[in-house]
Amino acid sequence: MREEIDLLNEEVNGLSEAQQKQEEYAENIEKFLNLIQTLNDHKAELTNKVETLTSEKVTTEQEMAECSQKIEQLKQTINSQELSQEDVRRMEREKARIEEQIAKQNSVLEGQSAALKEAQEKWLSIYELLEQRVQEYNGIAKQVELIPNNAKHAKG
Repeated sequence: MREEIDLLNEEVNGLSEAQQKQEEYAENIEKFLNLIQTLNDHKAELTNKVETLTSEKVTTEQEMAECSQKIEQLKQTINSQELSQEDVRRMEREKARIEEQIAKQNSVLEGQSAALKEAQEKWLSIYELLEQRVQEYNGIAKQVELIPNNAKHAKG
């Protein structure tokens, strides 16, 4: 009987150990499920990042393709131009010649402007002298009584 009691006690001890292990396993399973959920959330974040980066990559590739097309178009435009180095040199010589002509014409214009100003000053001095002479004449004409005092322009 003692043996049976010991056996039953051993079974009870084994049972409590089994329950303890079952609880540990349940906790471990819960931790494992939480870990799986955390990993799934992380995977979803990474998937979103990959999709975003893939979208950005596609956009960037399209922009690069457009830039490459623009560069090729500009290269073709440059290559199709008919200007050579000699054309550029000719245009520079023509520009220098035209600038020289402009400088000459400006000096002629300045000379003519100076002559015009001088002529204006001469005409002004002559006009003033003429006005003075007219007044002197009218004064003398009054003195010798060639012009009556009640004449329209007798007072100058």
